[in-house]
Amino acid sequence: MAAVISFYVTDPNSPTGLYPPNRFNVYDFEFYTPEGSDQNLRVLEYLEPSDSAASNTSYNEFRNLTSFLRLPDLRTLVLDTAQRRFIGCSAGFKDLVQSFANATYAQVSLDLFLNSCSEGEGTYQNNPYLQFSIDKNSSSSVHIQAESKEWAYTDDAPSFSLLRSTNQTGTAPDGSTESPIWLRSALTKRNHPTILKVCSNAIDVSVETLGPLGVVMGALNRFSVFISRPRIFSTV
Repeated sequence: MAAVISFYVTDPNSPTGLYPPNRFNVYDFEFYTPEGSDQNLRVLEYLEPSDSAASNTSYNEFRNLTSFLRLPDLRTLVLDTAQRRFIGCSAGFKDLVQSFANATYAQVSLDLFLNSCSEGEGTYQNNPYLQFSIDKNSSSSVHIQAESKEWAYTDDAPSFSLLRSTNQTGTAPDGSTESPIWLRSALTKRNHPTILKVCSNAIDVSVETLGPLGVVMGALNRFSVFISRPRIFSTV
């Protein structure tokens, strides 16, 4: 079953005191396991904007105001939950698979993408903390770690604050000892356990963002399956 990760930006021109503020959907990524592939494989793939979004006047006005927004270089993130490893690619998933000579989805593994993708890669671990080690290129490494040991639950949605630093000692990029929050979960939408709001101070469509979100989406899917099960209540 596919899910969608949507990136929204708050309109800086929203009237003061307006809640919730105006916001605009700028990027969408589909999260899925390719049919017929290894069940440990997960894919996050960029979805091209629909015609309705392209014709939305307010959306286009906002895009004109925010010239820093552009199509993401990273179009596909491939995640292997058994290896606890992921890699970012600049091409779509189907195009990548077709580039592998005579490869079928059943034969596709993360290892095949290592020589074809250059948008960064990373690994993660769950114990004792959820922690990511990410290489954006040969000279830039980033470490991201959850503030607390507990973040994924059987009977509740994922809850976490992920801190970002450029080394394993927890020093922030500006040299301070407190790492800035990179991603923080907020809450699920009422009566929609598959929708989790995650906040960030940066618009960053890279392995630093999509890698952790791919791992979190797996935990959210497990919770949504649990909460959707039929319940039998006794009045005795």
